[in-house]
Amino acid sequence: MYIPRSLDLRILEFISDITPNKNVLLVEGARQVGKSSLVLQALEKCKRKYFAFNLEKETLLRSVIDDCEEFNEFNQVLKDRVGFDGDSGHVLFIDEAQESRKLGRFVRFMKEEWRNSTVILTGSTLVSANL
Repeated sequence: MYIPRSLDLRILEFISDITPNKNVLLVEGARQVGKSSLVLQALEKCKRKYFAFNLEKETLLRSVIDDCEEFNEFNQVLKDRVGFDGDSGHVLFIDEAQESRKLGRFVRFMKEEWRNSTVILTGSTLVSANL
């Protein structure tokens, strides 16, 4: 059961906005506070096609992304592995983005190269220490 949040409308407006070259939305916070649910709820309400995956669960995809040295490789991985085309104008939602060592290097290019697509990344700000 989804619990409505004050950010619901803002996330939905961001997803619905088709302004070219808009910023990547970063949703961060502590684990288990509802970041993923917030975004998924908005994606379900919006009429745009979206691609969503979780890098904590999809470790093989995360590994392939982390092997990419350049944005064009990352772009091709998304086309081949999940069917996302940055030129399509669709929404890309990457959950648990902090799990990737390389993803942060490509955020700038997501905005610049994927002119009509919307990108949302979620992740936890808490890092567990090895004691």
